[in-house]
Amino acid sequence: MGGAELQQAIIGRCLQKNGHEVSFATTVFDGRRDDEIIDGMKIYKTFDSEDGLPGLRLLHPRLTKLWQTLKKADADIYYQRCADRVTGICELFCRRYGRTFVHSGAHDSDFSPRPDLRMRERIPYQWGLRRADLVLVQSEQQKRLLKQNYGKDGYVLPNVYPKRSLTTCEGYVLWVGSMRDFRRPMHCLEIAKRFPNVKFIMIGGPGNRGTAIYDQVHLEAKNLPNVECLGFQTLEVTERYFDGASLLLNTSSVEGFPNTYLQAWSRGIPTVGFFDPDNMIAKNDFGRVVSEVSEFGDWLDSLRNAPLDQRQRIQVGFENQFTPQRYVDGFIDLLDQLDQPSTADSSLGMNCAR
Repeated sequence: MGGAELQQAIIGRCLQKNGHEVSFATTVFDGRRDDEIIDGMKIYKTFDSEDGLPGLRLLHPRLTKLWQTLKKADADIYYQRCADRVTGICELFCRRYGRTFVHSGAHDSDFSPRPDLRMRERIPYQWGLRRADLVLVQSEQQKRLLKQNYGKDGYVLPNVYPKRSLTTCEGYVLWVGSMRDFRRPMHCLEIAKRFPNVKFIMIGGPGNRGTAIYDQVHLEAKNLPNVECLGFQTLEVTERYFDGASLLLNTSSVEGFPNTYLQAWSRGIPTVGFFDPDNMIAKNDFGRVVSEVSEFGDWLDSLRNAPLDQRQRIQVGFENQFTPQRYVDGFIDLLDQLDQPSTADSSLGMNCAR
């Protein structure tokens, strides 16, 4: 489960608790093709990534199965996240059947011109983005990019996370994320070399474009006794490592709104980040923002050993801004402004394209 999918699950559960009927459209994993009901939410299966013939599978079964699933869900509002051709398909479906289409961004790059996407992905994505009834963004930066590149207004609803117990232990520095170029995991190793007496734990599997960076990190980490690379871990296991951390380190050059920040702040854990969405770390005193590895100094130990009152302030700041109920309240308010169905008997279909 990636960060965008995790957000969908958190938001979906909160919407359901608020009296809405929620369903999900998802691809087939682990051979589980039958529709399911999980936590009271209907999970409709579409297709397995290997279904169909090469060259034809984009049309059938991917397009046909998705369309059939959207129709089966029969929702009032369709909410889709991530830059993908699915954005265009969902918008076309909603236009055809008179439903509301909401698109939500998952990364700053979602609102750039996206020359990196293949034409078969880029054209339907941009078509659907421009015509969505409502576009949700994670930050003011994404809102500016959306307006600048697509001439469309976006509405800021940052990522959310459930509150966790306050962490007070003097533990390790934690790095979490899939190992991709923009996350720069080698920076973590460089920082660990500067602090040989501090333990660093790295969690994350390879990115979806190969294992080169992942392999390099694991190879070099073997020569650093204070670094432990655990590879991919489930959310449940990762949460336990957050419980034992004293500091979160994020070395990304760009992101959307990292779930890892929320996992840390929900526990009162300070954060050191090379990326600070809407200056959240700086303006809320959630930790420290840096731009170069050379900036790390003695302040790292004082931040790792932050006193209880500082950790409590971080957790209170999190509660005031990033709980699921705040997101749902804002989302429903926006739907009301659109004059769309948002009462307790409305239904929502959710999809996350990856």
